Amino acid sequence: MKYGWLVAGAIAGCIGGMGVGACGSSSGSGVGGSGGGTDLSTGSFSTATTGSTGTTGSTSTSGSTSTSGATSTSGSTSTSGGTGGSGGGDTTASSSSSASSGTGGSTQCSAVSSLHPAKLADGGGYLSSLYCPFSGVDGGSNLYCKTGEHCCEPTSGEATCDPLATACGATDTDWQCEDADADCESGQVCCGNGSIGLGVPDANGNPCGNYGKQFKGTKCQTSCGAGYPLQMCTADAQCPSGQHCIPFSTKANQVGGCM
Repeated sequence: MKYGWLVAGAIAGCIGGMGVGACGSSSGSGVGGSGGGTDLSTGSFSTATTGSTGTTGSTSTSGSTSTSGATSTSGSTSTSGGTGGSGGGDTTASSSSSASSGTGGSTQCSAVSSLHPAKLADGGGYLSSLYCPFSGVDGGSNLYCKTGEHCCEPTSGEATCDPLATACGATDTDWQCEDADADCESGQVCCGNGSIGLGVPDANGNPCGNYGKQFKGTKCQTSCGAGYPLQMCTADAQCPSGQHCIPFSTKANQVGGCM
């Protein structure tokens, strides 16, 4: 009976010691406890010791999120406007618009025109002087209308020299004179039914030509007034006192007006 009790105690001690030792570490290092019980070789009894608790393993979680984004919106507008234009229609102003950095810009303008007095014939009088724009056939030279003719210049297509008794089209530019001395009877002046717009230098200081405004044609009259207020000319001598003959371009023609 005493011997059996000793054996049972030894078994229980070993089981207890093993249980404690097994719980001594968790995901780390540790030293298990020693089991208690009876030493069968000596008959002495010892108490089980608790194993040391193992160190917990470290957990490292790292992560980084980088979000970057940049939105760049850039734009500048440089707008400059100026006057100018010639040929093929009335030009009142031209403008240039560009998207660029900084300031500046350029202004488009017509070339500076010149005066074209009628040429004298060798035997006296004048050579045909009424220039007719866009009258060249198949790319040929433009015509000079004869005395008793006028130039009918359409908005598109070919211009023609027709007898004065034949009316031009409703939208045509009707050139009946350009130089009063050569194209009109004595005592008459050549009058235009538009006006002159003065060109201004561009952004770089380059000169711009003058241009016709709402110009529809010319005709010979005793004086210029309502309907045809602009006195046409090819020299200062054809202008009233104190005025000068100013060259300008209009409808692909280079003519002059008194100002």
